[in-house]
Amino acid sequence: MINSNTKAVALIGNPSRHSLSPKIQNYFIENYNINAAYLVFEFPESNLKEAFYGAEKLGFKGLNVTMPYKEDVYKMVRKLDKSAYLTKSVNTVKFLEKSHLSIGYNTDVDGFLKSLKDKNFDWKNKVCIVIGAG
Repeated sequence: MINSNTKAVALIGNPSRHSLSPKIQNYFIENYNINAAYLVFEFPESNLKEAFYGAEKLGFKGLNVTMPYKEDVYKMVRKLDKSAYLTKSVNTVKFLEKSHLSIGYNTDVDGFLKSLKDKNFDWKNKVCIVIGAG
């Protein structure tokens, strides 16, 4: 049940309203009795800074970021994990309330590499190309 202690987490991107993330995330939030709500916001790029800093100031716990905002959010966070730093792209943001710190992560890299490892993909003597929309 949503109350005054409910924490907000959101997906931002454009387009993003088609995403299944709210349905999936809210399923787990409910089943693990987490006092949170997962939302989705779709807005023009001209509103990105306002939306990002607004979410931070409103006490959101974090954001998931999809295209076309991953590279711009990379420039807004105050701290980066290694994958975000190397790709110059952020798809996950964690806001630390007490320290007013925003940390940017790129979980796309780990997810991609894990999918190859799960299939026992052998990189040796291979030329590869990755094609995607995200």
